[in-house]
Amino acid sequence: MSRPLARLLRAPATAALVGVLDLALWRKLPADVREKLVGRRVEIAVTDWGLACSFTVRAWGFVPRPPFAEPELRIAASAHDFGALAAGEEDADTLYFSRRLTVEGDTELALMVKNTLDALEATRARALVRRAHGLARRLRQMSHRRARAQGI
Repeated sequence: MSRPLARLLRAPATAALVGVLDLALWRKLPADVREKLVGRRVEIAVTDWGLACSFTVRAWGFVPRPPFAEPELRIAASAHDFGALAAGEEDADTLYFSRRLTVEGDTELALMVKNTLDALEATRARALVRRAHGLARRLRQMSHRRARAQGI
């Protein structure tokens, strides 16, 4: 994705991400974890798209934040790897130790987020993500085959 396009999509992508996090995650988080997250600044970067979504946590949920404030925690991976992680097809440790997932910043915060997400039970949302990720994988494979057939 080109840099100007990534900048243009940053605000709507962040709004979509915080909306999904609020709907799928906020109420499932234990109260003590929610309290520890309040005020924290996080950035999720999709490396192959050149897109980064920055948000902070308030007492009522996740809120987009301007990109110029330094995040306390930055998590970065490719779109495919984030999809595999969200679908439960890969785990964070495997992606991290194979250097496909990078984590920068507050280590304690990163471990709390990882352990909390690991403790949450799989939901219908995860099943939907798994199906969407499978579809995206098949579309990507078809695109690669078509490009090779055309000599691109």
